[in-house]
Amino acid sequence: MKILKNIFVAFLIYSFVVFGIAMFFVNTKFDQSFSDNAECGVVFGARENSQALYDRAIAAGELWRNGNIEKIVLSGKKSEVLSAEGFLRHLQIPREDFIFDNEGINTIATLKNVQNLCKSFVFISNDFHLSRIHFLFNKLGIENGYLHAASYINGRYAKHYYFVFREIGAMIYYFFRYSDFLQSFFFSHSARSSFAFSCSSGDPS
Repeated sequence: MKILKNIFVAFLIYSFVVFGIAMFFVNTKFDQSFSDNAECGVVFGARENSQALYDRAIAAGELWRNGNIEKIVLSGKKSEVLSAEGFLRHLQIPREDFIFDNEGINTIATLKNVQNLCKSFVFISNDFHLSRIHFLFNKLGIENGYLHAASYINGRYAKHYYFVFREIGAMIYYFFRYSDFLQSFFFSHSARSSFAFSCSSGDPS
């Protein structure tokens, strides 16, 4: 019994440490704002017609209007991409300044899809999503990548804290996913795939 108790205590301590590290990482990029110049601004998908998608799209439109980016990459499912484009119509952005990625079904898919499209990027999403984007684009070897937190035009979302905790869970997963030893010890291919799909999108309602 004493051995089991010690194992349980050690597991709890380990869990708290991992959770704390992940929470720290999620919070480190909350205040990112881009004021330089990049070739492409990448808008990460969110549920179509959602406030999150609107905030992300408008942030990209403002960067384009201010001359910070030359092109806007709209990434996500086809319905999300069309919705984001609709949000930007009032800015009268020429169609040739858009790049459409209808296969960006989650965060890592978007990053893989766009990595060879431009020479420099500003990745645009909600503040709670930026640390995971930063972690993943570094792991993919994407150079000249920057972050920009979309403003909350109508205030923070009702599910804001849910999204933050969701990001913490996703960061914990990726800590394991990109550790060669932990990956081989804890995860089968099927387990990685199913969990990655469920937590990778960063797509709040």
